[in-house]
Amino acid sequence: MLRAEGLTQVDLILVSHPDSDHIGGLDALLTYSPRAQIAALSHFRGNAELKAELAQARKSEEDVWWIDGSAKLRVGEFRLQIEAPPLEKGDGENSGSMFVWIRGERTAALFTGDAPDQTEYQMLGRERWETDVLKAGHHGSRTSTSMAWLRETTPKYVVFSCGPENPYGHPTPEALERVRSIGAQVLRTDRGASIRFVLRGGRFVPAR
Repeated sequence: MLRAEGLTQVDLILVSHPDSDHIGGLDALLTYSPRAQIAALSHFRGNAELKAELAQARKSEEDVWWIDGSAKLRVGEFRLQIEAPPLEKGDGENSGSMFVWIRGERTAALFTGDAPDQTEYQMLGRERWETDVLKAGHHGSRTSTSMAWLRETTPKYVVFSCGPENPYGHPTPEALERVRSIGAQVLRTDRGASIRFVLRGGRFVPAR
């Protein structure tokens, strides 16, 4: 996909959390772009699955930028903000998913990994999370992308990343209904090709 888009270099790899469907392929990505910086949340330091994936890519935890709390970067005309939700002992890894907020002067996109609704509730009010594009949490599971989170973020487009006929039933009817009830446009990777957004009039809009 990167080659097809004409992208020859990846500068930053953001590890949302150490589930295999989120960190698998790290080796291939670093082979394609060996100078890319890896960033992950510090509450996942020492995770066995992440360490194994790093080792396969001939990297170690010393090669990772570990983010504790939050981090802010300027990337061209955009501001990139990374937030770590609270993760208590006994919580599942999904609950600690990285929140990534990309903001331009008039537009924004927000990614929350596999964060469940309880994590969304904890993040309410930490920022004014208004966004044009929201990636649905946990591929559109029933327990993510809550009504409270949708009201907080007010997205125009909600992207569901999931495979066709996946065994989990993602996206679930409950998640789809919540998104449609606020008038947002639903975009699904299980219904066709990759989903791309472009800037038009200073706003993120789906590429046609």
